[in-house]
Amino acid sequence: MHLKTPEKILFDVAKFNVRAQKLYQKIGFKVVNYHEQETNGGSYPFVLMVKSF
Repeated sequence: MHLKTPEKILFDVAKFNVRAQKLYQKIGFKVVNYHEQETNGGSYPFVLMVKSF
């Protein structure tokens, strides 16, 4: 079985979670967008991060 390496990985992280964002940036992720997302009964700011391979 041959597994393919993904071209990129995208995910959202809560905007208030600056510590996580800094960690992800240290391992090569970049911020590409800011947006609001409905979750836990409200709308909250999130950051879209991506890493390309």
